[in-house]
Amino acid sequence: MIYLYGINSFSINYSKEFYSKETQLVTTTAEEKYGYHSISLSEMLENDDLDQVIIFSSFLSEIIDTLTAKDIDKNKIYIFSADDLTITRYGAITQNKTIAPSVLWCFYDLNYCHVNFDYMVFLIAAEIKRLEESSSHLNICIVLPYGECYSDSDLNIFSIKNGQHADDDFLQDRIQGILLHLNRCFRSVLECHVVNKSEVKSFIMSKDIRHTFPEGYITSYRMKQYHHCDFDLSNHLPDFRSLLKAPDSYQDMVARYIRLLPNDKRLITITLREYGYQDYRNSNVYEWVRFIDSLDKDLYHPIIIRDTHTLYSEFPECSAPLLNEASLDLKLRIALYEKSYINLSVSCGPSTLFFYINNCRSIEFREVCNQSLSTKKEHIFMASRMIEGEQPYYANKSFNRISWQEDTFINIKNAFDGFCKYIEDNRVE
Repeated sequence: MIYLYGINSFSINYSKEFYSKETQLVTTTAEEKYGYHSISLSEMLENDDLDQVIIFSSFLSEIIDTLTAKDIDKNKIYIFSADDLTITRYGAITQNKTIAPSVLWCFYDLNYCHVNFDYMVFLIAAEIKRLEESSSHLNICIVLPYGECYSDSDLNIFSIKNGQHADDDFLQDRIQGILLHLNRCFRSVLECHVVNKSEVKSFIMSKDIRHTFPEGYITSYRMKQYHHCDFDLSNHLPDFRSLLKAPDSYQDMVARYIRLLPNDKRLITITLREYGYQDYRNSNVYEWVRFIDSLDKDLYHPIIIRDTHTLYSEFPECSAPLLNEASLDLKLRIALYEKSYINLSVSCGPSTLFFYINNCRSIEFREVCNQSLSTKKEHIFMASRMIEGEQPYYANKSFNRISWQEDTFINIKNAFDGFCKYIEDNRVE
């Protein structure tokens, strides 16, 4: 009997075209995929008719380790290569030849998902899957809502999900400014590709992608938007608190900026939300300006990171500089969050990153109200696993704080002063 380890187009075709009566599909736990049944590894080992086992799966190292640990003769183990469609006996491979580590291919489909900071939640879910499967890295494929020509695009559906302002320019700017920059800073992302929806099938075939996240992704797959309620980070803490890291060049840039500050001033970032969509969630700009003007400038150096959506629009006179470069470059923004003494913000896209940057001190102001779905307590829990009045379970209690109140001057000042006192009393450096 020839056992075919893994269910994919190659193993199915091999079974059909060559040894249909003498082959048996095998998976670790007897999975059924694409309408084809398989037996489990343990069932295969119980049989005494094993002539060959051909590995079609991308998890080569793990499967070979398992088979050899069960005393399967190396000369009965074969490896299928999709590059040249050959099958090689494992026993004939030289001892110094290494098997490439597996990579988890992840598809973020903008036909169904938001082009905003919710992408970070998708990356977290993919990272959990990567660790469960012992994959070495994540390869990302972003699927655009475009067909073979512009007229065959689904931008109307895309706009419904992302707001009526979500035209083609908006889509491209967000991909470049958020999704690709997050990939650059996410610790395990190796590659990123952007393809039209009409190109997905040929892309999967050209890359010999046999295993995907979400599992079983195909072009007709209606991908869901991921939320924090879809997973539990308890078993991945504190490791996941350093998922994001700015490139070294950006960290060096911010370090030089801080060194130029006189008298070892402490850098404070204020991230503003000034968006035209759901504007009732926006920062109380004049309250923030009042807070900034009240700070001891001999001790603190506050900078303002404005909303990219309203960059270079009129802004009240303020004693803090507007660092527009950080509004335009997410890598620089993340580097600033890493190096700052405290980062302050209302609930917005960038503030969701605070929890996944190593030793990033932050205060985020949140209000629960019924003005929209996104500010209702039920949705807040689904999207972020936050409970009104409590701190999220995945937060580093020494570094991250949620202030469940409006961003008024007195609330901002009290939260800031209280956190500074905590830092000094506990010497959190």
